[in-house]
Parts: sequence; structure tokens; C-alpha cells
Amino acid sequence: MFGASIAPHLDITLHVNEGTKATCYNVRSGPSASASIVGCAPFGSRATLDGGVAYESPASSDFLPLWWHIQNQGWINGVAICSADPCVGD
Repeated sequence: MFGASIAPHLDITLHVNEGTKATCYNVRSGPSASASIVGCAPFGSRATLDGGVAYESPASSDFLPLWWHIQNQGWINGVAICSADPCVGD
């Protein structure tokens, strides 16, 4: 696993995952699917990235190999980060 810096305080929107009954993405203590869950970031919410990117070989097809740090929360998988507006899809 390795990490690289990003510009501090990059504001993003979290993807709205319409294909699930869940309402949020797990926020983890470290950049790994096996790290403990420390919170839940609601779909469609705004967040500020203050660190990352960290790489992890994906454990399953549910995760991307990239993890980002959300300010004052923890790590979130790259699958949650929206790259379009509006930020909706599955």
C-alpha cells in the first residue's frame, strides 16, 4: 500500500448509489476494506478530502483499489466519489 498527497481541502460530492438499500458509505479507520468502520457518510452528501490517495489491491469487485481520506472522519473507498453533476447512478 502506498499514499500520495492531494491538494488540501478538495470538496467533493458522494455518489448516490440507487442500486442498494443502504443510505451511506462506510467510513473506515484506514485505507482498506478490512479496516474497522468508524462512521457512515450519507449518499449525495458533500465532503472534504484532506488526504490520500492510498492504494489497496481490491479484495472484491465491490471496491476500487483507491482510498481517500475525508476530513475529520476517516477513509472512504474511491467508488463513493462522484465525478459528474448531477451525481446520481448505480
